[in-house]
Amino acid sequence: MYSRFEYLFCRASRAYVEIQKVSNKIERTQSMAAKVPKSELLFETINPYSFANKALVMGLPKVTVSDSRFSYSLDFQSKKMQVMENGKVKETVVFYVLPMPQTWYGRNPDGSYTPLAPFNQLKIWNALIELKPSVNLFMMETPEVIQKNANASKVIGVLQATVHTKIGELAIGNPKFEFNLTKKVQINPQDKVEHPIYTSSEVQNILAWDISVPYDENSTKIVELTVNKNSDEWNSISKVFYLTMPSKLKIVGVQKIVNPILRQNWEHELRMVKRKNNNADMQYVKLLWNGTGTTPPSAIYSNDKGWMVNYSTDGNLWGKGAYFSEDVSYVCGKKNNTLTYKYAHKTKQNTIKLFLAQVIVGDAIHLEETANLPQPPNKEGSDQKYDSVLGFRHNTFIYCVKDNGRAYPTYVVEFTQS
Repeated sequence: MYSRFEYLFCRASRAYVEIQKVSNKIERTQSMAAKVPKSELLFETINPYSFANKALVMGLPKVTVSDSRFSYSLDFQSKKMQVMENGKVKETVVFYVLPMPQTWYGRNPDGSYTPLAPFNQLKIWNALIELKPSVNLFMMETPEVIQKNANASKVIGVLQATVHTKIGELAIGNPKFEFNLTKKVQINPQDKVEHPIYTSSEVQNILAWDISVPYDENSTKIVELTVNKNSDEWNSISKVFYLTMPSKLKIVGVQKIVNPILRQNWEHELRMVKRKNNNADMQYVKLLWNGTGTTPPSAIYSNDKGWMVNYSTDGNLWGKGAYFSEDVSYVCGKKNNTLTYKYAHKTKQNTIKLFLAQVIVGDAIHLEETANLPQPPNKEGSDQKYDSVLGFRHNTFIYCVKDNGRAYPTYVVEFTQS
């Protein structure tokens, strides 16, 4: 039901009249991929919405998201949300969802990217429907700013929108930034520096590209290929890295790992998972981040099993397994906008090394934290097991694979800490 759209969640009473007006306009246009159901025109909004959207689109039954002050526990089946502060429930509200096209991601002051702020995308959508060439936005990009302007437990909202550039240039900005959507750049009016901006579909494209790992089938020699800084491959890796990492961090090197035996084992596992699921629409492989802590990355890619599940501990989120994150900042132990590098490998040269791995996630099941889980559970009504376990932690998705050879250590990314 939810796979074709992203979603708006709304619980902000102040937004209702404005949103209802735009919703009625949306119904009268052909700008959306499908007509908005009238039963879903009334809705409420929470923040940070992008994490809740991911969970909903992936079909998770419930999820907890948080900002710097509040946590929001959403149950998608009952459509009820608990707003919590310091572990205590402040209120329980009903939320609604509205299918919307994609949203725009803007560049934060630290260089990372997040969806644009509450109500700004609503104004963009309204301007596009009315074919206005521009709109002025007052940027409220963080929960801290929102709290200064309103009661954060009452007024937190984000609307997702898409932009049809056929109407020409749409410049969006305030005294700080201008968004030129024809050139797809974000401009600081003070120094006129331009940075790219992305739609959500472009973000998904950044997170996936065709990767080739050439190897000699008759060789067992492990090769560490240096990725050229001027190559498209380097550029693709950099985009994935800087989506959620500060621009002040500098990537100093990327190695592509060629381990013929490990790669053949991984390709065999992928064929078996594809044969078992037989679903052409399934995303079998994801590019995910992994930190090895005090263990050198070479210990992972120099054997024919990769991540050795049996060497992991039972005390992890779902017990023994190899764990990977969509968000590189999570692997770097981001806490209160500070990187602790909790899971990362620190070198003697004071640099950080992480894996960007190709992980066979196959048909993943969402589970709450369950220590000592030996294997993913069986699918309902089947003797086949799920391929991996999926969870949501600190506003990012974590994947756990329970079988050796399901993850290939494709790249070792090395960067400076400042």
